[in-house]
Amino acid sequence: MAKILLQKIHDIQSYLYGGYKNTQETNTQWLSTFSFQFIELFKMLQNHLSKEVNAENKYSFANQSFLLCARQIMICIKYLEKTTRIENLNQITLITSRQCFFGRILWCLGRLQNTISSKVKNNNLNNEECSFIDLLDDILDSLQYFLKNDEHNTSNKAERRANLMIESSKIEENVKELLSMAMTFCNISLEFDKRPLTVLSQKLFKIANEFKKEFSLADSNKNISSNNMKAIELENALCKLENFINDALLRLVYQTFNDINSDPFKNLLENMIDSDLEKIEIEKFDTLIERFLLIGQFAISFCKEDVKISSVIRSCLASIETLDSYLIPAISSKTNDPSIEILKLHFFEESLELQTHIHFIIDTKAFCESLIEQLIETEEKNKKEFNRSELFQMIEHSNILLTHFKVNSTNLNLTTDKVLKFYFNDFKLILKECEAILNYPEPIENFEKRVLKRFNILKNTIKKILSALKIKSNEFEDNKKAKEEEKINFDEEMLKSNYFNTIRPSALGSILYHSKRSQKKEIPKLELKSLAKKSPAGKVSSKRNDSMRMAMFKKNQEFKIDLNDEEKTNNETDLHITEILDQLSNLSIHIAKN
Repeated sequence: MAKILLQKIHDIQSYLYGGYKNTQETNTQWLSTFSFQFIELFKMLQNHLSKEVNAENKYSFANQSFLLCARQIMICIKYLEKTTRIENLNQITLITSRQCFFGRILWCLGRLQNTISSKVKNNNLNNEECSFIDLLDDILDSLQYFLKNDEHNTSNKAERRANLMIESSKIEENVKELLSMAMTFCNISLEFDKRPLTVLSQKLFKIANEFKKEFSLADSNKNISSNNMKAIELENALCKLENFINDALLRLVYQTFNDINSDPFKNLLENMIDSDLEKIEIEKFDTLIERFLLIGQFAISFCKEDVKISSVIRSCLASIETLDSYLIPAISSKTNDPSIEILKLHFFEESLELQTHIHFIIDTKAFCESLIEQLIETEEKNKKEFNRSELFQMIEHSNILLTHFKVNSTNLNLTTDKVLKFYFNDFKLILKECEAILNYPEPIENFEKRVLKRFNILKNTIKKILSALKIKSNEFEDNKKAKEEEKINFDEEMLKSNYFNTIRPSALGSILYHSKRSQKKEIPKLELKSLAKKSPAGKVSSKRNDSMRMAMFKKNQEFKIDLNDEEKTNNETDLHITEILDQLSNLSIHIAKN
């Protein structure tokens, strides 16, 4: 099967090179034939995944590659269709647009080839870089080994001391790697977050060095109980860094989403007049893109098991990264390249898609709390010195929260729950009032006082929504616990009454036993948890409970899996690319859960 797939990819590559010709041979009809070849390839990929990816691989790097390439190719074909239509209509050739999308398809095909070839050779495909969250969890899990007090057991004292020395050295190296990631975040974080983040990082670096020294041979005579205090100190320093980055990341989401949707940014690329201005504008664009990509990478790390959403986010990031290499050079050339409009359209559509999915997985309560803190700080500043631009920025950030509410309105019951619906309507109303009074053209008596009063109402309205959401969340958890307790009590009563002996074995079916067949028919609940890892010392680390940073991206999703996807694929001949992509996504979810 792998050889057939590789040959199919090679044939498509050969056909694709014809797209670089500036002739009528590569028009819409050529693209239709090209698309049909990909539909056949996606069917073969789906069949390949279902037969050759076993349960041990689960949601592997290979699955991620297949999904990323499938979605990227689908998007490129969509924009190539727009390109060929404009070419046919205006009798021109959009060379930059063709190169951008053809080049990306070729890259995807090459990645598919490498992935399939590596699988055939049984090479390790789990090459994904460790994220900040994974590394942090690994360090905190490893620290649990240092908090065990085995001093009473004299038989393993020397062995434990040796293990502690080895582990402390590895933890220090991991902390340095973590700090490197923190500094990367610091470089593109908001200006007022840079200094405190730097201070926290420096303090953590110092504590990590002291921690390693504490368990070195030079201090081998120290009491293990006193050494544990250093482990606790390091754990506290890590948690402080984690909490600050979580808060800073939420603030960065507000600012970045605001910037990328603002009119100045949309017009930014069109206002490059001279070389000096062009350099400044490109730097602004680069910073914004770096922030956007960083937010997306954090989002992926928090929803790895949500296969469908994580694959969409990966695809959006890949599109934005690729466009960064084509869009700026095309504009800087000042040749009025007609491809620019297609590339800009692609950029804004992908950025909107990325924002929507980040809104979908971001935790609403944490997002509300972040804006409340910003409103409190802005209100205090404006009581001392009134600044209209800062208040306008709070309106823009509130509109981002409004978008978040709209994206998640169904999940949050904002239109069905009476209390939440009432507060939500109040929020929309007071937000309009705040915007209206700031934009009012005529002088108003006690203007500053009236403005701040309305912003105070806006803040309190968000607090009411937050309080109502917390109450609903607590009620849900209480109901869940009550149902679990009720089920346990019911099972105990059944066992006491020897109830099961009255049922014939043939009537049990899958009601009482979780057979493989019944498990497949269940709707899998994908919980966003970090991966449990084995530490180098041979101990199995336990998964940690939700920390503060998990409050950002922790919304669980449920997907229904249709086990007859492959059967349907074989029976239908008019499948669209998007349908096959959905089937590939569902298949990977199924693989991840088995």
